[in-house]
This record gives sequence, C-alpha cells and structure tokens, in this order.
Amino acid sequence: MTKTSLRTRLLNGQTGDPALLVQLRWQGRAVLIDLGRIDRTPAPVLFPIEAVFVSHAHMDHFMGFDQLLRLFLARESTLRLFGPVGIADCVQGKLAGYTWNLTDEYVFAVDVTEIADDVLTHTRFAARERFERRPLGTTTRKGPAVFEDPYVRVEAAPLDHKIVSMAYAVVERTHLNVRPGTLESAGLRPGPWLNVLKNAVRRGAPDDTPIDVAPGSRETLAALRDALLDITPGQKVDYAVDTLFSPANVESPRLWYMVGSLSQSGFLTGGPGVTGVYGKLFAFTGGKPRSPLA
Repeated sequence: MTKTSLRTRLLNGQTGDPALLVQLRWQGRAVLIDLGRIDRTPAPVLFPIEAVFVSHAHMDHFMGFDQLLRLFLARESTLRLFGPVGIADCVQGKLAGYTWNLTDEYVFAVDVTEIADDVLTHTRFAARERFERRPLGTTTRKGPAVFEDPYVRVEAAPLDHKIVSMAYAVVERTHLNVRPGTLESAGLRPGPWLNVLKNAVRRGAPDDTPIDVAPGSRETLAALRDALLDITPGQKVDYAVDTLFSPANVESPRLWYMVGSLSQSGFLTGGPGVTGVYGKLFAFTGGKPRSPLA
C-alpha cells in the first residue's frame, strides 16, 4: 500500500471556519490553507507551519492571523503568506492595530506574496522594524505555481466570489516509496540514510552521488534508487472555497488545469460551512451544492 505523504486536517472540522492544515509527513513541515479561527488548535500543531495560503480576507478566512502572529512572534523564523492582490494591505491593517516598541531585537518577519495573473508582488513586515511595510519587488509568474521547493509546489487559480477568492493545489513533486522486501534482500537496515537518498533523488542529484548506508559502507544514488525505490507521480490536494456558479468560474482555464480530475483530496467551502468533496468539484450557494462544475 502506498503511504500518504500529504496528511490533511480541517482544524475546525466540516462546520467551522476554513483552515486546512497540510502536513508534509516525515519532514516536520506543514502549510496552512486559509486562516479562520485557530485559537483552539494546540500550538505544537501550528508550529511546523512554514507558509499560509489565504483564499480571501473575509473574516472567517483570515481572523486566525492574530493567533498565528502571537505564537510565532518570538521565533527566529519567517512566515510566508500568500493571497490575492490586496492581502498585503490586510496584513498591514492587522499589524497596525498593535504597538511594536519592544520588538527591535526580534528576528521574526512576515513575507507576503500577492498573486496576480502574471506577476507575484512581494512585501516584508519585519518585527525588528516594528512591522513597517517594505516592498521587495516583483517576480514574473509563469504557469499556475506560486510556491515551489524540492518537495512540493503550490498552485493557485482565482475564483469568482464577487471578489477574488483563490483556489489552491498542494502538489507533491515526486512520490517515493521503498519497495517491500528490498532492504532485506540487499542486506541493508533502515535508517536516516533513506531520507538522504530520497532527498537526493528529489533534487535531481547525479547518479554517482555517494550515499552512506552504514558506518564504512557507501553506495551510489543510482544503485540504491534502482534497487529500492518506486518512483511515481506525486500526490495532490485541491482546495477551493466559496465558489459562485458563474461563467467566470465555469470557464476558468487555470482552475481546471490546476484541479484536473481532483486526484487524492478535495476541500471546498460554501456559505456557512466547510465540506470535504471527493471526485467532483461543485459550486456552492448558501452551503448547498447548486450545480456540478465537473
């Protein structure tokens, strides 16, 4: 059986504020999609979050920013936050509601990326600068991706909610599994070296890259990869919220390119609640499915 690398959790269940935690198993990392109420979520669950993807700034999707800020403020890290054009203004407004005269030596910062069709606009709010707004420039957007690292990428597509509401897809780049029985057949024992091997494969390291499999024992990446690993397309989680059944949504080429056939998991919200949907994407009106979009 293939083990799931992307573990999903609706922090407020199916009827509370939208907040979907996507945990990257075996890496100790996570991303959060939407930022509704999170004050009832234990801090250790939230600490692995490296990036937040906000669909839109209605209160039930953004009120958790203050709680996340409170938890992360004293940490030596940078929180990345993505959202539609205007989200930097919303973050600035949140931060302006507090006094920051005691944060001059704090390392924490919030890096905000505003998503437009063809450009990403970057802004930094640093605690040591009392969260003064600092433009960081723009980058050209090529394709649906707005965030990428060696393990996952996050894609975005705008939806019509009478304002822009971003849909997101978290895509595992490559899914790697050790074939059952191959370690024993090769006389190898499991250990941290397996993650070293998988990470080297993900980043495209040369075939002759040496991998230490035991004290005093070394094999090449190619030999271990071919003998041990099943390499398959990565898993995918799609998330769309508060979608109107409108021509803009039905005819959105970027949305349908992104979600495709809604592979492993789909999470959609409509009206007052959150609904998990598997297999088909629906537009929601008043919390009830009105018409299928696929």
